[in-house]
This record gives sequence, structure tokens and C-alpha cells, in this order.
Amino acid sequence: MSFALDVDVSAQAQIEALPPLALSALAVAFDVLRHAPWSGDPYNDDKPNGAMRTLPFGADGFVTYLIVEDRRRVDILVVSWLG
Repeated sequence: MSFALDVDVSAQAQIEALPPLALSALAVAFDVLRHAPWSGDPYNDDKPNGAMRTLPFGADGFVTYLIVEDRRRVDILVVSWLG
């Protein structure tokens, strides 16, 4: 069973500012989050099992997100592209 993605308003604005190359890599990352959200790295190393995680995408991007396990939802909080 997959997870639903809920994109925060500020993250949506960050997505809209991405270059085209980043968008295709982000689509792959979103597919990973729908099916295996726990595969990302912990946001806080002191809480390795915490629900707040990060997942790199492409050569220069990462997504910060929160897993809401009981609702089978992933909240997309920040989308960053360093390129």
C-alpha cells in the first residue's frame, strides 16, 4: 500500500522554481516516497528512527519530509536544489 504525498505551500513554491532537470529527478524521489518513505535519512542524527527525514534527488537536491504513518501520508516540507 502506497503513501499519499501532501506538499506544503512553501514546498510547492520551491518546486515551481526548480529547473527542468531537477523536476524529473524530483519525480523519481516522489515515487520513492510513495512506496518506501523510510528509505530517507533521519533529519536529526540524534533521532535515527524519527519520522522527519531527508531524501536526496538528482545531483544537487534534497527533500525534507515528515512521515505520518497512521495516515499513510508523507508531508513534503522543503524542496531544495543547490545547483
